Amino acid sequence: MIKSEILAPAGNLEILKQVVNAGADAVYFGGDLFGARAYAKNFSLEDAKEGIRYAHAHGAQAYLTVNTLLKNKEIEANLFEYLKSYYESGLDAFIVQDMAVFQMIRSYFPEIDIHASTQMTIASSLGARYLEELGASRVVTSREMSLEEIKRIKDTTNMEIETFVHGALCVCYSGDCLMSSLLGGRSGNRGRCAQPCRLPYDVYDEEKQVHTGGKYVLSPKDSCGIMDLKEMLDAGVYSFKIEGRMKSSNYAANVTSIYRKVMDQILLGRDPKKLGRDFYQELLDLGNRNGFTDLYFHQQNGKELISLTSPSHENKGVDLPEFEENKTVVSAEFRAHIGEPMSLYLKTREGDVSYAEGPIVEPASKNPAEAEDVKKRLKKTGGTSYLIEDVEMDMQGDVFLPVKALNQLRRDAIEQMTDVLGNGTEERVSTREFKKREHLKNGNTDNPLHMVSVSTIEQLDLVAEYDWVDTVMVRHQLFLTNPDRVRSFAKHQDCILMLPEVFRLKAEKSFERVFEESDKDLFAMFQASSYDGLRYLEEKGISKDRVVLDHRIYSFSNYSLDAFRQQGYSHFTAPYELNYQELKHRENWDSAMIVYGYIPLMIMANCTHKNFEGCDKRERKLSLEDRYHKRFAVRNDCSICMNTVYNTLPYEVISRREVQDLGFGSYRIDFTIESSKEMREVLSLYEKSFIFNEKVSFSFETTRGHFKRGVE
Repeated sequence: MIKSEILAPAGNLEILKQVVNAGADAVYFGGDLFGARAYAKNFSLEDAKEGIRYAHAHGAQAYLTVNTLLKNKEIEANLFEYLKSYYESGLDAFIVQDMAVFQMIRSYFPEIDIHASTQMTIASSLGARYLEELGASRVVTSREMSLEEIKRIKDTTNMEIETFVHGALCVCYSGDCLMSSLLGGRSGNRGRCAQPCRLPYDVYDEEKQVHTGGKYVLSPKDSCGIMDLKEMLDAGVYSFKIEGRMKSSNYAANVTSIYRKVMDQILLGRDPKKLGRDFYQELLDLGNRNGFTDLYFHQQNGKELISLTSPSHENKGVDLPEFEENKTVVSAEFRAHIGEPMSLYLKTREGDVSYAEGPIVEPASKNPAEAEDVKKRLKKTGGTSYLIEDVEMDMQGDVFLPVKALNQLRRDAIEQMTDVLGNGTEERVSTREFKKREHLKNGNTDNPLHMVSVSTIEQLDLVAEYDWVDTVMVRHQLFLTNPDRVRSFAKHQDCILMLPEVFRLKAEKSFERVFEESDKDLFAMFQASSYDGLRYLEEKGISKDRVVLDHRIYSFSNYSLDAFRQQGYSHFTAPYELNYQELKHRENWDSAMIVYGYIPLMIMANCTHKNFEGCDKRERKLSLEDRYHKRFAVRNDCSICMNTVYNTLPYEVISRREVQDLGFGSYRIDFTIESSKEMREVLSLYEKSFIFNEKVSFSFETTRGHFKRGVE
């Protein structure tokens, strides 16, 4: 029979028990640190221990979310002991985003499973293979992946595949969203997303408003895969993940129950579409955002994905009954021989056993114990998770059996059984000790490289006029649409070819059509923005010392840098979310710092141009106007079918002289949507500041992003 797992969310201990009772095969929850839902109630360690034991006693597994990005001080102050406490509590797996966390688990707790969080933006089989080789046992796929793309993971790896089947959708690829972070200081990468995507926006072209319908153009409907379970199984999905750690017990448990019922029937060969239709309305009643969508399982994007109205989670006030706890049925053998300890032996239908002893049995001076009375006493399991269906009695002669002793014997045997079914969590002990690394101080870099990235032919030609530019970084869409022009340029200038921010199957096919064997030597280096991209370059035979990791392959800490360095990489890009003080404590000599650019706030499969103007394979620059009348440029990339939303103001720290004391090996200017006039001013100011060491200021409005404030 095909194996599968219904994976349910647990916002607190009560919900954990409810979803297990509702039929979850596994639960995922957050502790009081490092989880991607910082505003959920989450679990104390004691609650987590009880929850893990409860799950195990009922045949379910328990996973902890440790899927945020961590700073040096957090790793050294809390991480090891935090992981150790959950490891010793019998946890089944950690869900991870940060490579520093990944590496610590592999080094100090190698016996436990690592699940690669959807925050790692694994969007193809390439990234799955990359993480499998590092030791991950499961990949949580990007929500945007189609069933065809998921099946490629099944066909090319031995990893378990976990896919979101129900609940809220992010409009941005998870792990690639900086919108909440840059606009309000609440980072999605740190579990504090403020959901600006759920706010109203108007869509404009350069002249007029192009959309006058609903304003919630970045707010997706909720996902519902109840009609797709059989196809998902066939594609290789093992774990069917229900989103909702911020939702109520009623919602989580009843959604879990519905998916449990439908999955069980599908595994017995019942009609999956009919089963889905039978339960669809119940799911709608439990809550939705203007209906459901399963679009991503079947196609890249479409207007029907977006709610346009009603961004809040609406329900009909359905209040279904709580689920009764599923009792574990056991048989028992009781023994009472004079002069020996009384004993009770329990056995489950699956063959798990426990044993407990009581005090020495004494002969009765009067009123000897009756076997039927003793049996009734032993079967009183009350509010426990057990049902003793039968007791085999072995009583020798007239014996005295105190009621208190019998009750304690029953309790001890049940507690022992709980330990057995809890997978012996008390026996898992780690004796390893965490060793802090020495942090090396940054020195001034004598000859940092000056790099400029370009997106269009016009930008390429303009940058060629500046002889102080050491390296030109060519964005993927420029190479894919004008390969010969780029190759001609690269023959006379050091160039870095930049892979897409998200490297899905379409991107892989586009590169296969254009990329030639000679390109491997033509470009000085290659930049990857995802784990999928890293694996693609590796399979192309590009040595790791010629690969630059973009800021989206996060190196928040020196520990994450160590993890990548151990893999053989030696060129990095500092993340946007670190402030000046944090950058000072990051080892920067083998990294680039972006000092100017329109920060990409969102990378989306959703296409604004297609949704409101129609898909004509023509690249457009539209804008989204918020309620404060600020406009965010949004540009579609038809070379790989991807959209980018840019910040309303360009980021710059060229004017901040202290940047040059951070010891970066290179500094980078990013050009995307700038006019020629803006580009010339930026290049001129950079030259004055970084080449001639002059104080400069910009004539147009800019932002310094997180350079001063950072994120919590």
